[in-house]
Amino acid sequence: MNILDEFNTDNPCPSTSGIAPKKRKSANPSQWKRNVIKKSIATGKGYLNYKGREIGERKTGPDCCCKKYKCFVQINEEDRKLILENFNKLEETYVQNVYLGGLIKTENVKRERSKTGTGKKRSCSHKYYIKLGNRNIQICRKGFASIHGISKKRVNNVAKEYWDPTVTTPAQSNRGKHQNRPNRIPSEWVSKVDSHIRSFPRRDFESPRSDTCKKCDMLSNKLKDKTLDSDETQQIQIEKSLHQAKADTFFVDLKEKSQLALNNEECEVLTFDYQQNMPSPKIPAVSVTTGTPVFDYFPIMRNAQAQLSVLPQKPLYDHALPLKKAKYNDVMQLVKNYVPPNKLYFYRALKSEAVGPTDDISSEDDDDQAEVNL
Repeated sequence: MNILDEFNTDNPCPSTSGIAPKKRKSANPSQWKRNVIKKSIATGKGYLNYKGREIGERKTGPDCCCKKYKCFVQINEEDRKLILENFNKLEETYVQNVYLGGLIKTENVKRERSKTGTGKKRSCSHKYYIKLGNRNIQICRKGFASIHGISKKRVNNVAKEYWDPTVTTPAQSNRGKHQNRPNRIPSEWVSKVDSHIRSFPRRDFESPRSDTCKKCDMLSNKLKDKTLDSDETQQIQIEKSLHQAKADTFFVDLKEKSQLALNNEECEVLTFDYQQNMPSPKIPAVSVTTGTPVFDYFPIMRNAQAQLSVLPQKPLYDHALPLKKAKYNDVMQLVKNYVPPNKLYFYRALKSEAVGPTDDISSEDDDDQAEVNL
Protein backbone atom coordinates (compact mmCIF):
# COMPACT_ATOMS: atom_id res chain seq x y z
CA MET A 1 0.00 0.00 0.00
CA ASN A 2 1.24 3.46 -0.85
CA ILE A 3 2.08 5.54 2.20
CA LEU A 4 0.33 8.54 0.65
CA ASP A 5 -2.98 6.66 0.88
CA GLU A 6 -2.85 6.95 4.65
CA PHE A 7 -2.89 10.75 4.51
CA ASN A 8 -5.28 13.28 3.04
CA THR A 9 -5.96 16.94 3.42
CA ASP A 10 -9.22 16.37 5.30
CA ASN A 11 -7.60 14.29 8.05
CA PRO A 12 -3.90 15.11 8.43
CA CYS A 13 -3.40 12.58 11.24
CA PRO A 14 -5.90 9.70 10.87
CA SER A 15 -4.08 7.35 13.21
CA THR A 16 -4.68 9.55 16.26
CA SER A 17 -8.00 11.19 15.44
CA GLY A 18 -10.95 10.25 17.61
CA ILE A 19 -8.79 8.68 20.33
CA ALA A 20 -9.48 10.19 23.74
CA PRO A 21 -6.49 10.61 26.06
CA LYS A 22 -6.23 8.04 28.80
CA LYS A 23 -7.12 9.20 32.28
CA ARG A 24 -4.59 8.61 35.00
CA LYS A 25 -5.81 5.99 37.43
CA SER A 26 -6.30 7.31 40.96
CA ALA A 27 -4.83 5.42 43.91
CA ASN A 28 -7.18 3.26 45.94
CA PRO A 29 -5.31 2.13 49.09
CA SER A 30 -8.24 0.01 50.26
CA GLN A 31 -7.63 -2.35 47.32
CA TRP A 32 -3.91 -2.76 47.94
CA LYS A 33 -2.96 -6.35 48.70
CA ARG A 34 -1.38 -5.67 52.08
CA ASN A 35 -4.36 -3.59 53.21
CA VAL A 36 -6.83 -6.23 52.06
CA ILE A 37 -4.93 -8.90 53.99
CA LYS A 38 -4.67 -6.66 57.07
CA LYS A 39 -8.40 -5.95 57.11
CA SER A 40 -9.30 -9.58 56.45
CA ILE A 41 -7.21 -10.68 59.45
CA ALA A 42 -8.89 -8.13 61.71
CA THR A 43 -12.44 -8.94 60.59
CA GLY A 44 -11.85 -12.70 60.60
CA LYS A 45 -12.61 -13.23 56.91
CA GLY A 46 -10.85 -15.71 54.66
CA TYR A 47 -8.08 -14.42 52.38
CA LEU A 48 -5.04 -15.37 50.29
CA ASN A 49 -1.76 -14.66 52.01
CA TYR A 50 1.36 -13.29 50.34
CA LYS A 51 2.42 -16.80 49.25
CA GLY A 52 -0.95 -17.44 47.61
CA ARG A 53 -2.10 -19.89 50.27
CA GLU A 54 -5.77 -19.73 51.25
CA ILE A 55 -6.42 -18.87 54.89
CA GLY A 56 -9.83 -19.75 56.30
CA GLU A 57 -12.12 -17.46 58.23
CA ARG A 58 -11.89 -17.04 61.99
CA LYS A 59 -13.84 -19.67 63.93
CA THR A 60 -14.36 -20.60 67.52
CA GLY A 61 -11.60 -22.86 68.75
CA PRO A 62 -11.93 -26.30 70.35
CA ASP A 63 -13.34 -26.89 73.81
CA CYS A 64 -10.80 -26.23 76.52
CA CYS A 65 -12.22 -29.11 78.63
CA CYS A 66 -11.64 -26.98 81.70
CA LYS A 67 -12.71 -28.78 84.91
CA LYS A 68 -12.33 -25.73 87.13
CA TYR A 69 -14.39 -23.15 85.24
CA LYS A 70 -16.21 -25.38 82.69
CA CYS A 71 -15.94 -22.54 80.16
CA PHE A 72 -17.94 -24.07 77.31
CA VAL A 73 -20.64 -25.15 79.73
CA GLN A 74 -21.12 -21.71 81.25
CA ILE A 75 -21.17 -20.09 77.78
CA ASN A 76 -23.43 -21.93 75.36
CA GLU A 77 -22.94 -22.16 71.60
CA GLU A 78 -25.24 -19.23 70.72
CA ASP A 79 -23.45 -16.93 73.14
CA ARG A 80 -20.06 -18.02 71.81
CA LYS A 81 -21.19 -17.27 68.24
CA LEU A 82 -22.51 -13.84 69.25
CA ILE A 83 -19.26 -12.98 71.07
CA LEU A 84 -17.18 -13.90 68.01
CA GLU A 85 -19.41 -11.85 65.65
CA ASN A 86 -19.18 -8.76 67.86
CA PHE A 87 -15.41 -9.22 68.15
CA ASN A 88 -15.00 -9.34 64.34
CA LYS A 89 -17.10 -6.18 63.90
CA LEU A 90 -14.40 -4.10 65.63
CA GLU A 91 -12.35 -4.34 62.32
CA GLU A 92 -9.11 -2.94 63.80
CA THR A 93 -6.46 -4.90 65.64
CA TYR A 94 -5.73 -2.13 68.14
CA VAL A 95 -9.43 -1.70 69.02
CA GLN A 96 -9.72 -5.45 69.46
CA ASN A 97 -6.70 -5.45 71.79
CA VAL A 98 -8.32 -2.70 73.88
CA TYR A 99 -11.48 -4.81 74.09
CA LEU A 100 -9.50 -7.90 75.13
CA GLY A 101 -7.52 -5.88 77.67
CA GLY A 102 -10.76 -4.78 79.30
CA LEU A 103 -11.64 -8.45 79.91
CA ILE A 104 -8.28 -9.28 81.49
CA LYS A 105 -7.73 -8.46 85.14
CA THR A 106 -4.17 -8.23 86.48
CA GLU A 107 -3.49 -9.05 90.13
CA ASN A 108 -0.46 -9.50 92.35
CA VAL A 109 0.72 -13.03 92.99
CA LYS A 110 -0.91 -14.20 96.22
CA ARG A 111 1.44 -17.08 96.90
CA GLU A 112 4.72 -17.68 95.12
CA ARG A 113 5.88 -21.26 94.89
CA SER A 114 7.66 -23.36 92.32
CA LYS A 115 7.37 -27.08 91.78
CA THR A 116 11.11 -27.47 91.23
CA GLY A 117 12.26 -24.61 93.40
CA THR A 118 14.35 -23.11 90.57
CA GLY A 119 11.65 -21.67 88.34
CA LYS A 120 11.29 -18.00 87.53
CA LYS A 121 8.89 -16.21 89.80
CA ARG A 122 5.94 -14.44 88.24
CA SER A 123 5.46 -10.76 88.96
CA CYS A 124 1.68 -10.88 88.50
CA SER A 125 -1.20 -13.13 87.57
CA HIS A 126 -4.09 -12.64 85.15
CA LYS A 127 -7.76 -13.53 85.27
CA TYR A 128 -9.88 -13.77 82.15
CA TYR A 129 -13.57 -12.90 81.91
CA ILE A 130 -16.39 -12.99 79.40
CA LYS A 131 -19.10 -10.37 79.68
CA LEU A 132 -22.66 -11.53 78.97
CA GLY A 133 -25.17 -8.79 79.67
CA ASN A 134 -24.49 -7.65 83.24
CA ARG A 135 -22.57 -10.78 84.17
CA ASN A 136 -18.78 -11.21 84.16
CA ILE A 137 -18.01 -14.91 83.80
CA GLN A 138 -14.48 -15.99 84.69
CA ILE A 139 -12.90 -18.56 82.37
CA CYS A 140 -9.45 -19.98 81.71
CA ARG A 141 -6.92 -18.57 79.27
CA LYS A 142 -7.33 -21.40 76.75
CA GLY A 143 -11.11 -20.98 76.73
CA PHE A 144 -10.72 -17.20 76.45
CA ALA A 145 -8.59 -17.65 73.30
CA SER A 146 -10.88 -20.32 71.81
CA ILE A 147 -14.07 -18.29 72.22
CA HIS A 148 -12.52 -15.27 70.45
CA GLY A 149 -10.88 -17.44 67.77
CA ILE A 150 -7.36 -16.14 68.47
CA SER A 151 -4.11 -17.74 69.55
CA LYS A 152 -2.79 -17.96 73.10
CA LYS A 153 0.23 -15.92 71.96
CA ARG A 154 -1.98 -12.95 71.17
CA VAL A 155 -3.67 -13.28 74.54
CA ASN A 156 -0.28 -13.29 76.26
CA ASN A 157 0.87 -10.23 74.30
CA VAL A 158 -2.22 -8.30 75.33
CA ALA A 159 -1.86 -9.41 78.94
CA LYS A 160 1.79 -8.26 79.04
CA GLU A 161 0.65 -4.73 78.32
CA TYR A 162 -1.12 -4.67 81.71
CA TRP A 163 1.72 -5.85 83.90
CA ASP A 164 2.11 -2.25 85.00
CA PRO A 165 -0.99 -1.42 87.10
CA THR A 166 -0.93 2.20 85.89
CA VAL A 167 -1.50 1.13 82.25
CA THR A 168 -5.13 1.45 81.18
CA THR A 169 -4.84 0.79 77.40
CA PRO A 170 -2.33 -1.21 75.32
CA ALA A 171 0.34 0.64 73.39
CA GLN A 172 -0.03 1.40 69.72
CA SER A 173 1.81 -0.83 67.26
CA ASN A 174 5.21 0.52 66.16
CA ARG A 175 5.34 -1.39 62.88
CA GLY A 176 6.80 0.75 60.15
CA LYS A 177 7.67 3.57 62.55
CA HIS A 178 11.33 2.73 63.09
CA GLN A 179 14.11 4.95 61.78
CA ASN A 180 16.36 2.19 60.45
CA ARG A 181 15.96 3.08 56.78
CA PRO A 182 19.32 2.89 54.99
CA ASN A 183 17.78 3.51 51.54
CA ARG A 184 15.94 6.67 52.55
CA ILE A 185 16.83 9.72 50.47
CA PRO A 186 18.44 12.34 52.74
CA SER A 187 16.24 15.31 53.56
CA GLU A 188 18.96 17.68 52.29
CA TRP A 189 18.69 16.15 48.81
CA VAL A 190 14.91 16.40 48.87
CA SER A 191 15.05 20.08 49.80
CA LYS A 192 17.60 20.78 47.04
CA VAL A 193 15.46 19.06 44.42
CA ASP A 194 12.39 20.93 45.65
CA SER A 195 14.16 24.29 45.52
CA HIS A 196 15.49 23.48 42.04
CA ILE A 197 12.00 22.69 40.73
CA ARG A 198 10.60 25.85 42.31
CA SER A 199 13.29 27.89 40.58
CA PHE A 200 11.73 27.12 37.18
CA PRO A 201 9.72 29.98 35.70
CA ARG A 202 6.02 29.62 36.38
CA ARG A 203 3.65 29.26 33.48
CA ASP A 204 -0.04 30.03 33.40
CA PHE A 205 -1.79 27.13 31.65
CA GLU A 206 -5.22 28.78 31.67
CA SER A 207 -4.31 31.54 29.22
CA PRO A 208 -3.09 30.68 25.70
CA ARG A 209 0.64 30.91 25.09
CA SER A 210 2.05 32.56 22.01
CA ASP A 211 4.61 30.72 19.90
CA THR A 212 8.14 31.07 21.23
CA CYS A 213 11.41 29.62 20.11
CA LYS A 214 14.29 28.24 22.11
CA LYS A 215 16.20 31.51 22.02
CA CYS A 216 13.18 33.51 23.25
CA ASP A 217 12.76 31.20 26.25
CA MET A 218 16.47 31.31 27.01
CA LEU A 219 16.61 35.10 27.00
CA SER A 220 13.42 35.38 29.06
CA ASN A 221 14.86 33.07 31.71
CA LYS A 222 18.09 35.05 31.80
CA LEU A 223 16.17 38.26 32.49
CA LYS A 224 14.63 36.66 35.60
CA ASP A 225 18.07 36.19 37.13
CA LYS A 226 18.27 38.61 40.06
CA THR A 227 22.08 38.50 40.16
CA LEU A 228 22.47 40.40 36.87
CA ASP A 229 23.57 43.99 36.96
CA SER A 230 21.93 46.74 34.95
CA ASP A 231 24.38 46.56 32.01
CA GLU A 232 23.92 42.81 31.55
CA THR A 233 20.16 43.14 31.81
CA GLN A 234 20.12 45.90 29.21
CA GLN A 235 22.29 43.87 26.84
CA ILE A 236 19.98 40.84 27.11
CA GLN A 237 16.92 43.01 26.52
CA ILE A 238 18.50 44.49 23.38
CA GLU A 239 19.35 41.00 22.11
CA LYS A 240 15.80 39.81 22.76
CA SER A 241 14.25 42.85 21.08
CA LEU A 242 16.47 42.38 18.01
CA HIS A 243 15.58 38.72 17.81
CA GLN A 244 11.84 39.44 18.06
CA ALA A 245 12.11 42.22 15.49
CA LYS A 246 13.63 39.80 12.98
CA ALA A 247 10.82 37.33 13.64
CA ASP A 248 8.18 40.06 13.30
CA THR A 249 9.64 41.08 9.95
CA PHE A 250 9.26 37.53 8.66
CA PHE A 251 5.69 37.13 9.92
CA VAL A 252 4.63 40.50 8.50
CA ASP A 253 6.01 39.47 5.11
CA LEU A 254 4.32 36.07 5.41
CA LYS A 255 1.00 37.71 6.27
CA GLU A 256 1.22 39.99 3.23
CA LYS A 257 2.12 37.12 0.89
CA SER A 258 -0.66 34.95 2.32
CA GLN A 259 -3.20 37.72 1.77
CA LEU A 260 -1.93 38.09 -1.79
CA ALA A 261 -2.40 34.35 -2.38
CA LEU A 262 -6.00 34.56 -1.18
CA ASN A 263 -6.82 37.32 -3.67
CA ASN A 264 -4.75 36.09 -6.62
CA GLU A 265 -5.35 32.60 -8.01
CA GLU A 266 -2.04 32.64 -9.89
CA CYS A 267 -0.09 33.14 -6.66
CA GLU A 268 0.64 30.36 -4.17
CA VAL A 269 2.47 30.48 -0.84
CA LEU A 270 3.84 27.36 0.82
CA THR A 271 5.42 27.46 4.27
CA PHE A 272 7.27 24.73 6.13
CA ASP A 273 6.69 24.32 9.86
CA TYR A 274 9.70 22.47 11.19
CA GLN A 275 8.09 22.01 14.60
CA GLN A 276 5.35 19.91 13.04
CA ASN A 277 7.33 17.66 10.72
CA MET A 278 5.85 14.21 10.23
CA PRO A 279 8.63 11.63 9.97
CA SER A 280 8.06 8.97 7.37
CA PRO A 281 8.72 5.29 8.10
CA LYS A 282 12.39 4.41 7.80
CA ILE A 283 11.62 1.02 6.22
CA PRO A 284 11.76 1.52 2.44
CA ALA A 285 9.05 0.32 0.08
CA VAL A 286 10.41 -2.07 -2.56
CA SER A 287 9.47 -1.44 -6.17
CA VAL A 288 7.77 -4.42 -7.83
CA THR A 289 9.26 -3.79 -11.24
CA THR A 290 12.88 -3.00 -10.45
CA GLY A 291 13.22 -4.57 -7.00
CA THR A 292 14.98 -1.46 -5.69
CA PRO A 293 13.76 0.37 -2.58
CA VAL A 294 11.92 3.67 -2.92
CA PHE A 295 12.49 6.08 -0.05
CA ASP A 296 9.69 8.56 0.75
CA TYR A 297 10.05 11.67 2.88
CA PHE A 298 6.98 13.68 3.95
CA PRO A 299 7.58 17.11 5.47
CA ILE A 300 4.40 18.97 6.46
CA MET A 301 3.70 22.09 4.39
CA ARG A 302 1.17 24.86 4.91
CA ASN A 303 -0.93 26.03 1.99
CA ALA A 304 -1.61 29.72 2.60
CA GLN A 305 -4.32 29.95 -0.09
CA ALA A 306 -6.34 26.95 1.09
CA GLN A 307 -5.50 27.52 4.78
CA LEU A 308 -4.69 23.87 5.46
CA SER A 309 -1.73 21.54 5.85
CA VAL A 310 -0.83 19.50 2.79
CA LEU A 311 1.60 16.77 1.82
CA PRO A 312 3.59 16.84 -1.43
CA GLN A 313 2.17 14.57 -4.10
CA LYS A 314 5.69 13.58 -5.16
CA PRO A 315 8.48 12.45 -2.85
CA LEU A 316 11.37 14.84 -2.46
CA TYR A 317 13.82 12.03 -3.21
CA ASP A 318 13.19 9.22 -5.70
CA HIS A 319 16.25 7.24 -4.64
CA ALA A 320 18.32 6.52 -1.58
CA LEU A 321 21.04 9.05 -0.87
CA PRO A 322 24.57 7.57 -1.01
CA LEU A 323 26.54 7.05 2.15
CA LYS A 324 30.03 8.20 2.84
CA LYS A 325 32.63 5.70 1.64
CA ALA A 326 34.07 5.02 5.12
CA LYS A 327 30.61 4.66 6.69
CA TYR A 328 29.51 2.33 3.90
CA ASN A 329 32.52 0.06 4.47
CA ASP A 330 31.93 -0.04 8.23
CA VAL A 331 28.27 -0.98 7.79
CA MET A 332 29.03 -3.72 5.29
CA GLN A 333 31.78 -5.22 7.42
CA LEU A 334 29.47 -5.30 10.41
CA VAL A 335 26.62 -6.82 8.38
CA LYS A 336 28.80 -9.69 7.17
CA ASN A 337 29.47 -10.78 10.75
CA TYR A 338 26.05 -10.36 12.36
CA VAL A 339 23.23 -10.31 9.77
CA PRO A 340 21.95 -13.64 8.35
CA PRO A 341 22.00 -14.05 4.54
CA ASN A 342 18.19 -14.02 4.22
CA LYS A 343 18.07 -10.51 5.74
CA LEU A 344 20.54 -8.83 3.38
CA TYR A 345 18.03 -7.39 0.91
CA PHE A 346 18.01 -4.02 2.61
CA TYR A 347 21.79 -3.68 2.79
CA ARG A 348 22.30 -4.78 -0.83
CA ALA A 349 20.32 -1.68 -1.91
CA LEU A 350 22.59 0.73 -0.06
CA LYS A 351 24.90 2.93 -2.10
CA SER A 352 28.15 4.64 -1.39
CA GLU A 353 29.67 7.66 -3.09
CA ALA A 354 31.97 5.41 -5.14
CA VAL A 355 29.88 2.34 -6.07
CA GLY A 356 26.27 1.44 -6.74
CA PRO A 357 24.04 -1.27 -5.25
CA THR A 358 25.84 -4.47 -4.32
CA ASP A 359 24.78 -7.63 -6.11
CA ASP A 360 27.22 -10.37 -5.23
CA ILE A 361 28.02 -12.01 -1.90
CA SER A 362 31.67 -12.42 -1.03
CA SER A 363 32.73 -14.74 1.81
CA GLU A 364 36.41 -13.81 1.69
CA ASP A 365 37.72 -11.01 3.85
CA ASP A 366 40.11 -8.69 2.07
CA ASP A 367 41.37 -5.79 4.18
CA ASP A 368 42.89 -4.13 1.12
CA GLN A 369 39.59 -3.85 -0.72
CA ALA A 370 38.30 -0.34 -1.22
CA GLU A 371 34.68 -1.53 -0.83
CA VAL A 372 33.17 -4.34 1.26
CA ASN A 373 30.57 -6.26 -0.73
CA LEU A 374 27.83 -8.56 0.48
